[in-house]
Parts: sequence; C-alpha cells; structure tokens
Amino acid sequence: MNLEEKIALHRRMADGYRDAYLQQGVKDGATYDGWKFATDAIYSSPYFTGDDVINLGEISGGSDASLILTAMADSAIREAKAYSVTFPDWKLVDYATWAAENGYVARVRWEGHTRAGVKMGFYSTTFIETNDAGEIRHWQTFVNDEEYGPFLEVAIGKRGPFKGHLEYMELVDRLLKDNGLA
Repeated sequence: MNLEEKIALHRRMADGYRDAYLQQGVKDGATYDGWKFATDAIYSSPYFTGDDVINLGEISGGSDASLILTAMADSAIREAKAYSVTFPDWKLVDYATWAAENGYVARVRWEGHTRAGVKMGFYSTTFIETNDAGEIRHWQTFVNDEEYGPFLEVAIGKRGPFKGHLEYMELVDRLLKDNGLA
C-alpha cells in the first residue's frame, strides 16, 4: 500500500469503529469495517490490563487472525450488552480521529442514562497501530478514572484499574449471567 492507501484504510477503520457504536449496533453484533488483526497482535491498557501486554492470538485460541477478530468482536458485544443493562441508551456521542501512515488515534465521548434518568459518561482514547499489510498489530486504550470509574461502578459494580485480561471481562460476564443475557 502506498501512503494514501494506508491513510484511507486507517480512516475507514476509524469510521467503522465509530459507525458500529453510533447506532448502538455493537451489542447486536455489529463489527468494525476494515479491522483485520495481525497474527502477532497485542493489546495493552493501563486501566484494563494493568502492566500486562496481551497477546491477542494467544487468548483467542490460536494464531489465526480471523480467530482474533472473532474474539475481539465477542468481547465488544458482551461489554456493550453489559453497559446497556444499566444504561439502555449508552453510545458514542462525540468522536474525533486522526489517521496516519501507521494507524490512527481516536478520542471518543461515551454517554448514557440510567433507567432512573441519571446521565453519566466518559472519554476513551484509542491508539491503533498497523503493519505494512494494514493489519492491527498494537491496540491501546486509555480512560480517565475520574469519569470512567464512577460509570463502571454503576454499570458493572466495580471500577478499575484491572489486572490482566480476565478480571474486567469476568465482571462483564457475571453481570450478563445475572441478567439472563449470557
């Protein structure tokens, strides 16, 4: 891919992420257009995984890149469903993105109202780095605990930061099971 093709791909990836969440489609299985993972893809987040860097191929059951995409989509669906239990209208409400030759950065504002009408929200920042083939090789997520912590306490019963890749998703899965959604 030349420079223009790489930037166009990264814009499409960013737009695909935005579009899937804008209409609250992720909880129903919507995926992100243009997203493909490298077999050696990694994920890291000081909030969601602590100091751990997660090998996505390893946790998705193998080094087949399609398994990684399926596992990541499944995690996103479960998370969106869990948030929607308490925040039925939870969705992306503001989105800014910057595409570059090696990936993109996005700043997202998420908001929703509890069933009692209390509005809560938070910002997240995502960094996506791709390889020369346009496959995601590194994904990072950052959140601000001042807003996200109280949101999570209401949504899933606990705030982070979390350790490793299991703690957060175990809470999400427990909430889904407790509400008959798993």
